[in-house]
Amino acid sequence: KFESSTPTSLPHPASPSHAARARTRRSAKVSGQKSQGGRRSSSKSCRCCSCRTSAMQHVLLPALLSFPSLRRNSSSCAKRSLFNPVFSLPGRVRDPAVRLNEAGEAELFFTHFRGNPAAMFTSAGAKDYYVSRVVTRDWQTFSEPSDITPPGFASPDAPIRWDNATIIAFQAYPDKSLGGKSSGLFFSRRDDGSEIWSEPRPFLREALTLPWNTGGRAIDPTLVLDSEGRLHCFFVGSTKRQRGDRRRANLLGQAVSTDPDLQRWEVLSREAPLIGTSSRAPDGVENVAVFRRRSDAVMIYSEGLKSQHLAHAVSKDDLISWQRRGGPPGGGATPPPR
Repeated sequence: KFESSTPTSLPHPASPSHAARARTRRSAKVSGQKSQGGRRSSSKSCRCCSCRTSAMQHVLLPALLSFPSLRRNSSSCAKRSLFNPVFSLPGRVRDPAVRLNEAGEAELFFTHFRGNPAAMFTSAGAKDYYVSRVVTRDWQTFSEPSDITPPGFASPDAPIRWDNATIIAFQAYPDKSLGGKSSGLFFSRRDDGSEIWSEPRPFLREALTLPWNTGGRAIDPTLVLDSEGRLHCFFVGSTKRQRGDRRRANLLGQAVSTDPDLQRWEVLSREAPLIGTSSRAPDGVENVAVFRRRSDAVMIYSEGLKSQHLAHAVSKDDLISWQRRGGPPGGGATPPPR
């Protein structure tokens, strides 16, 4: 996820340019495991230029060229000096979110799991989950990592300006559905001129009890400002796929607020999810990123749990209603789901 409180210059979905394909990769996951030598080898040329760089190394790197410090040096393929994984630490690094701060630095926020991988999705893993942060100017050197939450939190959104401060949203994890002590969405606040984040506070607690959210969980928060300065939160709830079926489906909800403390919300998807299951994704959707453009907004999300792929939707009325358009903008001719 990238901070997107202002309109971007994403091309129209009908124009499958390289820039469009690059931007759709912004939600790609950062792997916490290094390949041999820190890079992957390949005999195939890169698809975006004539260099001999491995195509695998471009899963994440084109998105990084949107940062000025890299774009100034991007002749034909300045990304040769960067290799995936762009960033890694001992343990598991996942759920990247990026904010370009006032000093021109990229702040990278991520989930850092430091325990036994076998316990990642159990209550025993809660003590090893943190939301952490590093800072970089060139995506080659990074500051020392620092935790911005106590243990038991994960999946940060890109920070956003709200009420004359910077806020960041994330989720409790593992939540009660996995045996954890708490469920739901939380946020922390950082005042201007400070490096200290507040203790996590819950918000949008009504999301846990919506009639369609029978799993009683709320994950993957995404905060976006509309043109009137209202704060929208997109979140994911869960339900069983059908009666007697223990497998879950993830469903997307939406709420809006003008409350500086984020305690009062109008849930726009109270009776039914904004986006639910479909023939192409019977187990639903998750991991949303929203980009405002000049005349509309684009939502890119992960469609399907067992068979994941990117899909997108478009809003022409300031984030209120959405039309599902199938695959990512410019990324192919996948038809909209039935």
